[in-house]
This record gives sequence, structure tokens and C-alpha cells, in this order.
Amino acid sequence: MRGSDDDDRRGWHRGAAARAVAVLLAALIGAASVAAGAAATEGTADGISRDDLGAEVVVGYGRGPDRDRWSPVEVTLTPRVPIVGTLALRVNGALGTGLRTEAVEVAAGATKVVHLLAPPGEELSVRFTPQGGTALQLNTAGRSGGTDVLVGGLGDPPALPDTLTSLGSDRAVRAVAVDAALLDAGPRVFEALDAVLLTSDALATMSDDQRRSLEVAVAQGLDLVVPVGAGARDLPLRWSPVVDVTPDGDGVSIAPAPGTWSATGDDLGTAGGDRTVVATIAAGDGRVVATAAAPGETGLGSDARLWASVLQPRADSGPPFAGVEHGGFSAGLFGNDLSIPGSVGFALFVLVFVLVVGPVNALALRRWGRRELAWVTVPAITVAFTLVAVGSAAARAPTTSPVVRASWWFDDVGEELTAIAVQSASRGTTTVDLPAGFDGLVAEPWSGLTGSLVRTPDATRIGVPLESLQTASVVAWGPAKTAPLTLAATFADDQLEIEVTSRAESTLTDVEVHIATRVHKLDDVAAGDTVTATIEDLPATLPRPRWADGHGAMMGMDIGRARQPGPRAGVALLQGAILDETPGPVWVTAVLADDPDGTVPGVAGSIEDRGTVVAVGVTPTRTSGDTSPYEVQRQPLRTGPTGWRPGPLLIEGADELLVRFRLPADAAPGSLISTLDAGGAFAGDDDGFGMGMVDDPWSGGCWEVTVTGPDGEPEEPEERCGPDVACPMGSESCGGDDRQVEACWRDGRCQVAVRIGDDTDADFLPDVPVERRAGAGPLAGVEVLDHSTGSFVPASEAFTDGTGDPDRLVSPLGEVLLRVRGGWHVDLGQRGIGVGGTT
Repeated sequence: MRGSDDDDRRGWHRGAAARAVAVLLAALIGAASVAAGAAATEGTADGISRDDLGAEVVVGYGRGPDRDRWSPVEVTLTPRVPIVGTLALRVNGALGTGLRTEAVEVAAGATKVVHLLAPPGEELSVRFTPQGGTALQLNTAGRSGGTDVLVGGLGDPPALPDTLTSLGSDRAVRAVAVDAALLDAGPRVFEALDAVLLTSDALATMSDDQRRSLEVAVAQGLDLVVPVGAGARDLPLRWSPVVDVTPDGDGVSIAPAPGTWSATGDDLGTAGGDRTVVATIAAGDGRVVATAAAPGETGLGSDARLWASVLQPRADSGPPFAGVEHGGFSAGLFGNDLSIPGSVGFALFVLVFVLVVGPVNALALRRWGRRELAWVTVPAITVAFTLVAVGSAAARAPTTSPVVRASWWFDDVGEELTAIAVQSASRGTTTVDLPAGFDGLVAEPWSGLTGSLVRTPDATRIGVPLESLQTASVVAWGPAKTAPLTLAATFADDQLEIEVTSRAESTLTDVEVHIATRVHKLDDVAAGDTVTATIEDLPATLPRPRWADGHGAMMGMDIGRARQPGPRAGVALLQGAILDETPGPVWVTAVLADDPDGTVPGVAGSIEDRGTVVAVGVTPTRTSGDTSPYEVQRQPLRTGPTGWRPGPLLIEGADELLVRFRLPADAAPGSLISTLDAGGAFAGDDDGFGMGMVDDPWSGGCWEVTVTGPDGEPEEPEERCGPDVACPMGSESCGGDDRQVEACWRDGRCQVAVRIGDDTDADFLPDVPVERRAGAGPLAGVEVLDHSTGSFVPASEAFTDGTGDPDRLVSPLGEVLLRVRGGWHVDLGQRGIGVGGTT
């Protein structure tokens, strides 16, 4: 028997050794397979290498992905071998992970260009998967990023002067080509651009849908520049700054339309003399610019001063959804009842399970005297609770999907945003079907969800992979139908007159007037009726924003209100976009409970329509009195990463911020009236939230400046004073300490600025909180562009006793430009500019 046992043990050991060897071999084979798969993903796939594809990827016209805006992605394929497969674009960001796919087939040696639209995000990758093969990662390392002002031209990039910078913004201007195929992709393809230059002939040949997309992009902040020649009349757009163009000497002169700012060559310091060479008209957050084009020209010529005056960074309203970093997107739109199950119910379920499988089970077995049965009862109890959980989930499986819509129109140009809550009782992919022309994303911050989107000429499908009992929100953008109301707004002295006429088939409820940061409620408007109201005694200072402190906000709503959201929750979808609380436009929002024209998404089960919030905006007219800060448009400009945006008007963490004020066209100023000091100091606050940041220690005082040419030969030192001496505009690099600063330009010139004297004044010392610096005041770190000299001056000097000289501070095109340097916690809400002494 012992020998038999020994043989069995030896046999068992031999079997164990064989099994160990088999496991080791399997592990090695698996590791080799993984390594081979990884190598295939990086370099080759089923005999096709990455080099065989001949792929070039350009993201955002070379600027790279954008965390706040949509970016076009152009993939050019020139393969050495025939390829058939799928391109996949994956974007990761605060709004979740988005996936876009498109099937491609290219013959060997042929070239195919594929355009994909990337949703907002920080990280982006593009892969090609051969049919039945393994994915290949395409190289996107060539993305340049940067803060250049991008000007797009249809088909070919506009011809720009060399080393052009935008006036006052110190940003290089770069021309890029916009493929005509992108015009059919909707207005989001223009979000990566600051301006678009199109000829009047190109506008005339666009389809109605393409022109509508362009107009939506303009209303959202794009500048459209149109060179016009002799004989041109109204442009085929909602907004036209020109009524006629006539020959005048060697060039042409523009007859500007009413409601425009116009400038002659003499006004801009360019060629053209007293001929009107530029006319601009406001269009929502953007504008349309007509420029005089000499015979045979399709651009703005070679005059750098004219280009610099016209081309600017676009307005920056922050992320697509205001306050999205606060989380709780689904709860903010649809309420907390979407949680399946709720956190309280889940906790109770787990507690009951622990009690039953532990103390209750032990006591029962002890009473029965059969403790050895625990190995049976514990699994049985676990299986029973599992069946209860599965059955409960199945019983609570969603049969309806709530939908909230937010539609906006400005001068009858608009867009619809549709938000839908998708839910799942079991693991799988839930699909949302939308009409053609819609874009969308899964709007769940930091959720890890990867929503996929496929667009065809007939429809758009968004796939949402959900785990059991998981919820998510899908937001889609698409064309708006006809506005359900018309709006007229008129300023007279210190009051605003409003007239709202309903075009809806049902009553408009919860009607509100939005003027900058002020909200005024109106009566309900019955179908076909007109309601008028007068908002009197508008104060000189803009009111404090409702979400100014950025705390307790959820998508622009306070958390308490989010627990019982109604249709007005859709306002949050517009807070980070067109409804950004800037002065200038006047908006009326209302709830439309019955929206027969609203988009009905296709989703499993039925739709619960929770109503539509609509926003209609206009540029008000003026009949009498001075121009108040409520009428002067205020916009932070996109000049690079702007830090965190807890609210539409609150910016944190921006090293430098440019703010543009655009005066209404009928404001002929006798003087500028500043309310920039309202709301406290620009460069931080006194409660520690601003971290005691200060303005730039190089932005003031007097310096001894020595300039060295490209050949290395120094010029004679000069004494200079002012905010732009140590770090002059146009310099590519600048650094040093508060005593000596070196700056260099692109052409090889450099300068060294040494502070004059032994200054110990706290104004020039870093790391001293603003509120502790003697005489700093609320405008510390704020400068205003002096258009007469082309340089910035301290705001405290530009606005003496709250007033300023418009001849110095207002550009020929009606703009005032502020620069905030060294600010950390910048609240723009109450700060504005008015016009006094109107002539």
C-alpha cells in the first residue's frame, strides 16, 4: 500500500509539474501574443504597417484639441497598398470620452481626405482598423497648439502680410485653408477659427444650410470678413454692413448700412485716405466685416495695419456647459430621481443583506443546533438576494426617457440643443437616434463613458455603453425651427422698453428678460398675444451676477433648485454659450410646454417631453439719452487657456486676460464712463480665494533699456517709462526679476531693461497681496489700449475720476480693449463701460 501511495504521490507531483510547465508556457505564449498585438497596434496590423497608410492628421487647423470647443480633424490617406477599414477618432476630456468612426476605402497610390469633428477634450487619438484586422495608431504628434489668431479661407488660406499680429492682442495671425467639404458638417466646424474670410461670390454660391451654419457660427462669436468690390450691394446674410460700393479714385468706397461702425483709411492709418474702407456690424457675439477690395483683389491687400485692425481673437465663453466641473449633470437637468437605485435604497439593501447573512443566519442556525449548515445557508441567502436585486432592477427598468430642449435665436438665426436621459437596467449599449445634421456627445463629466457617434446623410446615431443600473445624459446640437416669439427692445434714457409677441400655438410661461446680469420677469404670453413692459431706473453699475462666487453652482443653477428641475433647467445648456450674460444683446427666455416642432429622439421605450426653454435675442435700438453699460458688449477673448470657469463671468487661473468692449453703433461718445472698479479688485480678493496674487511686477515704472540688433550690436541705452517697456508688445520671450528683464523678438532683436533707481515701493514687489499695497486700488493690474499710440496704459490713468477720452481709448471700429495681468480670481460681472455726452 505504501508503494502505491508513493507512486500516487510521485504521479501527482509529475502531473503538478506538467501542469506548472503548461501554465508557464501558456503565460509565455500569452505574453508573446500581447506583445505582438501591441506591436501590431503601434506599427503593423495583418501585414499593413503604419507607413503603408501614408497618413497625415491635422487637428484643429494645427492648433490641436480644445477642451472647450469642437475641432475639425483632417486625416489624409495616401496608402502604398489598397486599404479597406474604419477610422476611429477618440477624444477624452471633462465631458467624457467621445468616439467618432467612418468607413474608408482607398486604392493604392490614391489620396483620400476624411474629415471628422472632435468634441471638446484634452486628449485625442486617431486609429485605423483594417477590415478584420488590428487597429493601427496614427501619428498626431505634429499638432502645434498655440494661441495664434486663425483666419480661414475657403479652399485656400488668405494671403496675409508676413509676421502679422492682431492689434492690441499681441497674437500672431495665421491663415489656414477650410475645405469646402466642411461646410456641410454644421456650425461647430467654425469653433476652432477666430475669423473666416469669404468673398461675396462664395457667399452667393453657398447652399441655404451652409449659409445657416455660417450665420450660427457668427452669432456664437465668429468674425466673418467679406472683401467687397464696386457694384456690391447687401450681402446674402442676416447682417450686412454695406448697402453699396462705388469706385473712388484708384479704389472703392463703401456706403455703410445703418447700425454699423465704419472707418476710412485715414482713421486706421492705412492707405485709402478719406475713403471708407471698412464697415462692421454686430451679430450676436460675432460680427460681419466688409472691407473695400481694389479691382481684382479677393483679400485685404498687403496693408498690415488694416489686417491688424480687423482680425482679432474671438470671444471666449468658456466650456459648452457653464459650471460643468461641479458635476451632477443628469441631476441638474432631470432631477435626482434618475438614480437607479437611489443611494439610500442601495445602502439599505446592503445593510439588510449583511444582517441576514451574518447575525440573523448565525442565530437561526444556533437555535436549530445545526451550525454546520452555514455552508448551505450562506450561498442560498446570497443567491436569494441576487435574484431580488435582478428582479427589482428588471421591474424598475426604464420605459420612458425624459427630454429637455433649449433653443435659441438671434435675429432669427438659431440652434436647438436637445438633452435626453438614457437609463439601463442591464449592461449594454443604448442608442439615441437623431435627425440628419445633428452632433452630440455623452455629457457625463469624468464618468469614463465612451459615447460613439455615427453620422450619415440621413441620420445621426449616438451609442452609450452603460453598466447595469447606470444613467447618462446625451446632448445634441442641431438646426432650430422657427422662433416661437418676436422681440423688440428700445433704450430711452435710463429705461428699457420691451415688446414680446407670441407666434406659438400655446401659452409662453415663465417669461424673463435678461439684460447683462439682470433678470426681469414678465407676464405669461398667450398664443398670438403681445406683452409690453418698461424696465425703469437702470442703475449706472451692472448688477452682481447670480453665480458670481462660483460656489454652490451646478451648471449655472444652485443645487437646491436642481433637485426639482423643470423645463427651465434647459437654460443651463445655454449658460456656457450664447446666453453668457454679456451686455449688449437683450434676451427673452420662456418655457414652451407644447413644442410640436421640437426634435424627438429615437430611443428604447417612450419619450417623456419635459418641455422646451427658448431664448430670443436682439440688439436694442436707442431713441434718447446716453449709452449705459447695459448696451456695451463685454467679452473675454480667447488668447489661450483661460483657467477654470466656474461661471460665465468668473475666470480663475488666467495669467493674462484680454477683455473687449464693443460700443453700439449709435454711440457717438463725448466721454467714456467706467464702472470697471465695481466688484472689487481685478487681481484677486481679500478672503484668500484669490491666493493673494498681484499684478505683473514688470508692468510699471521707469527702466534703462538697451536694444541689441540681430547682428549682436547694442544701441545706445534709453530711459523709458510705462507698462509695456520691460515686456514690449510683439516680443516672443520675456523674463527676469523685478530689477532686470530681458525680452526678444522673432527677428533676432533683444533688449535688456534695468529698473532705474532703488525702488522699494510695494507696487513693484512681487508676492504682496493687492489689498495690502498702498494706493493699488481696484484697477491694479488693469491696462487699456491707447489707440492713439498703440500701447497699453494703466486703467487708473486712462479713466481719471471714472471718465476717459474716447479719442484715445475707442478704436475707429468702436472697441475698447482691456488687459488684466496677474489676476487670479477675476469677476467680470459688474464691470462695464458707458458713454456719456452723446452727440
